[in-house]
Amino acid sequence: VASYVKYFYLPEGFEGKRVFVSFQGAESCVILWLNGQYVGFSSDSFTPDEFDLTPYLVEGENVIVLAAQDDVRCKTVPSGKQSERYNSWGCYYTRTTGIWQTVYLEFVKNDYIKNFKVYPNIENATLTITADLVGKGDFKATAFWDGKAVGVAESKVLGQTVTVTLNLTEKHLWEVGKGGLYSLTLNFGDDEVTSYFGLREVSLADGVCKINGKPVFQRLILDQGFYPDGIYTAPTKEALKNDILLSMKVGFNGARLHQKIFEPLFLHYCDELGYIVWGAVTA
Repeated sequence: VASYVKYFYLPEGFEGKRVFVSFQGAESCVILWLNGQYVGFSSDSFTPDEFDLTPYLVEGENVIVLAAQDDVRCKTVPSGKQSERYNSWGCYYTRTTGIWQTVYLEFVKNDYIKNFKVYPNIENATLTITADLVGKGDFKATAFWDGKAVGVAESKVLGQTVTVTLNLTEKHLWEVGKGGLYSLTLNFGDDEVTSYFGLREVSLADGVCKINGKPVFQRLILDQGFYPDGIYTAPTKEALKNDILLSMKVGFNGARLHQKIFEPLFLHYCDELGYIVWGAVTA
């Protein structure tokens, strides 16, 4: 069991907002307390999870405690390539316990964008967005290319989800080895989220994988996502990007990400650089 204790003070301006703590990855079962009160439990080793801290906050100093328990010998716990033994052996490697990705506090108002998905259509040069919302307000989505607005859609929100479609005035396809990303801004009431998307389509026909309708010969490296010191955790964000650049430099155009769900930042660099990724995760 790994235990973590963090003391923190809330910054000025948080009044009237909800406060969440987000764990991007913790191995494997975690229990969270704030100021001595039980907040919640999670068993998602590889995917992000968040907890609403708002009801448990106090003025002045707050203390958050996390306990993480990892049992790689339990067959119901996703362990990837982690060794069941104390040492590495065969194709199984050093075990990871506790927090292995970024942790952060997020402050939102009562009306906010919870999450969203994007669906590009390369034939019609459109982008459809489905968003999950909390609260009330008007929803607006704006797409940009090289700083210029190239598509806007707005909608009145009648429930907890909204779907809009943007007609893009400029069509720029995402390409392998080059990338090519639009910027995206979402507004809901006073909440604003910035993101991005690529105008691309993946299809499989007659045994041929195509991207944007063109066959792509995939030269993929097997990436296990282990590091000498941090094990699952990369030492820096530059190290994540450098793994991709080194792979491309020696002739690969993508990777099979093996037995581990990689960091969102790594996947962002893949999108940015035009790097193909396949995910292969088993218990």
